[in-house]
Amino acid sequence: MLPRQDESLTIRPVRPLKDTWADALAICIGCVLMLCVYGYQFGRSNHGVYLLDGMHKADPSLFATDWYTTQTFQYHALFGWITATLLKLNLIQPVFLAGYLAMVLWMQLGWFKLVQQLGGDRRTYLISVLVYLLSAGGTGLGMYQFLQDGCMLPSNIANVALLWGIVQWIRDRRVSAGICFGLAGLFHLNHAVVVVGLWCVLVVWNEFFDPSHARYKIGFGTDLEATTVENATLRQHRASRRQRLLLASVFALLPCLINIAIAARLKLGMADTMPLKEWLDLYVRFRHPHHYDPRSWPVALWVCFVWAIAPAGVAILTVMRDPALSPLRRAWRELAKILLIFYGLLAVALIFAGFWYISGTLVQMSLYRFSIYPHLLVCTAAAWLVCQRLLTPKSQRGMILIASLATVLLVLIVYRTGASVAGISVEGMRAILNAKVKSVTLFCILCFTPLIAEAALLVRGAALRRSLQAATMLALVGVTAAGWSRWIGLIQILDDDDRSYIQLCDWVRANTPKDAVFLVSPGESMFRLQAHRAIVVNFKSVPQLNAEMPAWRDRLRDILGVNDLHAIQRGFTKVGPAMDGLYDRRMAPGLIDAASKYGASYIVVRRQLEDTRLQLIPTPQDDYLLYQLRR
Repeated sequence: MLPRQDESLTIRPVRPLKDTWADALAICIGCVLMLCVYGYQFGRSNHGVYLLDGMHKADPSLFATDWYTTQTFQYHALFGWITATLLKLNLIQPVFLAGYLAMVLWMQLGWFKLVQQLGGDRRTYLISVLVYLLSAGGTGLGMYQFLQDGCMLPSNIANVALLWGIVQWIRDRRVSAGICFGLAGLFHLNHAVVVVGLWCVLVVWNEFFDPSHARYKIGFGTDLEATTVENATLRQHRASRRQRLLLASVFALLPCLINIAIAARLKLGMADTMPLKEWLDLYVRFRHPHHYDPRSWPVALWVCFVWAIAPAGVAILTVMRDPALSPLRRAWRELAKILLIFYGLLAVALIFAGFWYISGTLVQMSLYRFSIYPHLLVCTAAAWLVCQRLLTPKSQRGMILIASLATVLLVLIVYRTGASVAGISVEGMRAILNAKVKSVTLFCILCFTPLIAEAALLVRGAALRRSLQAATMLALVGVTAAGWSRWIGLIQILDDDDRSYIQLCDWVRANTPKDAVFLVSPGESMFRLQAHRAIVVNFKSVPQLNAEMPAWRDRLRDILGVNDLHAIQRGFTKVGPAMDGLYDRRMAPGLIDAASKYGASYIVVRRQLEDTRLQLIPTPQDDYLLYQLRR
């Protein structure tokens, strides 16, 4: 232990008076705003794909004949085992809902801690949330988000865990940072790869190249020359510090290395069977242009991502040059390092896996997904610059009003004009927003809740003030609960439920053999999850490894009756309907040949097929027809 120092040697930053109720209300507002924007769903879009492995683990006879589930690399092992366990206990939906809500709260609490560590207060936090949501709902490059698809995904768990790891690193809490880093790498393979690099660079940078770490901190951010402390005590302190760093490194790196080793073993055991150019055309430009092809991203996405970089840079320089802010320098220095590392990763991705593609592995590392971290950090730094340096405490309330009005104005402009930030046509965006008029209205109302929080602080009586704050929190929770499935999910783009298709899936689940394989349109994405039956292939469930892609390509070709998949109309919202159209126009002989080739016993179509090799099976609905192949 270091000897006790005189309090006059310890310089502490001036912090606002602690008000637990006001802080809780601010965090509650942040959570409700995030829920309104991201929403929540179970089993839709990508979530349905991630549940398949857990369903197969819970019941090995389920999907035992499904090519995607059993013959391709399922790289979310921990998530699969958790899903399987919850399915066996029949608790998956309530636990996933509770976990998602906890994840939203965990994210906002970490964000609030970050703002405090940088010298901000609850106003800075609320403005940073509004600024962040103004920036395309927090969408980073490659259309990635912290709460992707508004559901319990392994990537979302890893996103929030890594955010907390970054916050704990900035707070100089190495062991807890290492635990959070390791948790992120344990849940998601892409995070495991990046965590190893991020942790190693930060440790090496701090221990060998940062002059400020040659001194020892006494109190909050104060440097005291090593010569003023006895050598024996210094050696003891160094040894203790190195032990903590070593323990933190084990927590951070070991889970990641295990995850990487499992994937590398499988990857090295399968030779690439598809040339890189063909793989890029199929995996990047056909299946994932919104994630991996920067040329297809709209200008609005770039603008929303880069606009806060300049004010964040000004904020960093301000802290480093102002002697009055010296107690904050360590935290801001760590923030600057993390930003440089992430921007370096993005530069590598843009150059070598965006404008030029030199490696399929580099593409599959999905480095663009980590743009969400610098995006949140620079929005926070920009909010700090405005609140702490450009405005007085009284004028900060005016800034909250301006930010609220600007957010509402932007949403209304998008609503009225159909401006696109996701590569969707004007007509498509208008249709989406018209379907979400309640979400737009609720979000516009919630944007003014920070003003309510400020008004509560003006109440002089402590009991009355706390009662008002508690009532506001209860009202926010009540509104969110009342409109859970109707008013939230502003940026969610999900297909409407097809009741007839769901009825068909339910009938199939109850009346067909568990090992049956079905031929369905590749544009659909819910048959496996809803019917609990194997299918030949669909567009949504794409394998990850090069050696697995030829089978996926050939199955799509055979079902759709096309030789070149690139002839299919592309686009975020167009490729599915285009595949449905091709499938609907297929004649019976082509569908029968494809079904026979891949062992399918049933064919699902939307029109009558005339062929003696097919037997029509009556079902409770009339929009979809189910045929069985005669053996």
